[in-house]
Amino acid sequence: MIDRYGWEWVDGTTDADIELWMAFDVRPGGGGSLWASPLFEGASVHLRKAIDFIWNREGQFLIWNEWSEQMLSTMIENREWTICGPSSSWKSTCAAVYACAFWFADPLHSKVIISSTTLGGLRERIWKDILHFYRAARIGYGGVIQHPTPKIQTVRGDDGSGIHGVAVEQGDLNKAIDKIKGRHAPNVLVIIDELTGAQQAIVDVCVNLEAGCKRFQLGGLQNPCSYFDQGGRLAEPKEGWNSITVESEGWETLRGGRALHLDGIYSPNVLAGDTRYPGLLSQIDIDNSARRDGENSPRFWQERRGFWPPEGITKTVLTESMVVKFKVRDPVTWIGSYTVMGALDPAYEGGDRKVLGFAKVGEIDDEGVSKTVLCFYRTICLKLDITGKEPLHFQLKRQVTEECLAEGVEPMYFGMDVTGEGGGTADILKREWSTEFLEVSFGGRASDRMVSDINPRKCYEEYFNRVSELWYQVRRCSERGMIRGMPVEMATEFCSRNYEMRGPLIQVEPKTKMKLRMNRSPDYADMGAVMVELAVVRGLLPSDVVPTKNKFNREWVKFARAMAPRSEYDYETASEP
Repeated sequence: MIDRYGWEWVDGTTDADIELWMAFDVRPGGGGSLWASPLFEGASVHLRKAIDFIWNREGQFLIWNEWSEQMLSTMIENREWTICGPSSSWKSTCAAVYACAFWFADPLHSKVIISSTTLGGLRERIWKDILHFYRAARIGYGGVIQHPTPKIQTVRGDDGSGIHGVAVEQGDLNKAIDKIKGRHAPNVLVIIDELTGAQQAIVDVCVNLEAGCKRFQLGGLQNPCSYFDQGGRLAEPKEGWNSITVESEGWETLRGGRALHLDGIYSPNVLAGDTRYPGLLSQIDIDNSARRDGENSPRFWQERRGFWPPEGITKTVLTESMVVKFKVRDPVTWIGSYTVMGALDPAYEGGDRKVLGFAKVGEIDDEGVSKTVLCFYRTICLKLDITGKEPLHFQLKRQVTEECLAEGVEPMYFGMDVTGEGGGTADILKREWSTEFLEVSFGGRASDRMVSDINPRKCYEEYFNRVSELWYQVRRCSERGMIRGMPVEMATEFCSRNYEMRGPLIQVEPKTKMKLRMNRSPDYADMGAVMVELAVVRGLLPSDVVPTKNKFNREWVKFARAMAPRSEYDYETASEP
């Protein structure tokens, strides 16, 4: 027998196995906790020793430095963790090492699930590293690599254990969830790569895997982008966002986990003044990014500082601090009757979501003051069957009318985007439901109504085009505390769409440009803009946002037209002011 750390081990047990079992508290043959030994040195210490025995006997696979030590310690010491860091910070490398070590500690009873937003991204980053460390292990742990599916099975043909990669391609959410459901094992580790692009349903189903587990961990890797995406939700500080700054190295999260922040300007290579750690950020990388993008650009903050860009760096329709300050996402308690409304963004472009939302408008008690607000309370994505006998427009019409009837929405309190193909559905609704609903087009120039009674200019004197007017109207209502219950997806999109000044006119970022940058269409926000427009047109919101008449200012119009040349369009613009 081998006597180590106050325990006896069977002859032939390797040093690596002993350290792995100590690190993960895996007691061969059952019995008490290994961590109860007075000679236990700490999980992170034993993990480091195990890694050295398995991979580092010549120091050529994982090089220890401040960042790699911090990441692996965070991973093993917390049930839930997220690593917030820049590009080239070894996040994927350390996560891959940890995934292999977790599985090696008890291969027959451990399952590791690696999730990413795309199959290509999964294979190019963390899965490539997992295969590298699996193949480079200096002691045999068995396992069968399956191609082309990204998985390593402990026993061929058995998905009950091993390391499994799951890609959540756009539109394949249900398929991905089905792959993950039911994959329970005594020990489960879930790592979500590209956490900022993950969907809530994936996080939820992964958390549900904890049921019946002896050991469960959920981790995420991210280049921070928004407080409202999945990365922001997992990293939200227990003491609130104002409790941390870019100088913060780590904090306890609201969910009871741990967030670790790696700041690129303090990379081990930068502090050493050379490039001794291959693949880590160097001072040359920092300088090149600052010269190319600017030190105050969102890209520099995400890819070099590894932290959420501060407000003011870019101009967006809403900001995250506005959402918090004006209670945009808060629920309400009604003090009287309310009107139920519905709005639809039919989104016929490939890959876009058909978002149907419902809201109520009425009076609430806002800290002792009666206030009229619009509160979103239900949002759904409609699904169409392209193989069905019923034409798509008619499928959409049927689902919309059924949902509106169920929610008690009268036709005059329903609105929809009729830009492009949306008009086809609108024609069917008018023939088979009612002509009283509101048709909202995002194309063309801004309207000739007043911005508000506190801004007497006409909308075409304020906004470059109609889509800018509709989106900015949501901002005006939000600033007056009139929007509540906004879904997180909608808030994220309003906080992501940039705007700029075209002379004296406000122009929101063209949707084609936003889709390229965000890899998705702002369908939730478009639906929200339709909903607010519906409430304004039907006179349900207070007078400070309801259009009123005012004298026509011809001199201002001439100036605005001169500052907005006809040659500058975006795809939503049929004409300029």
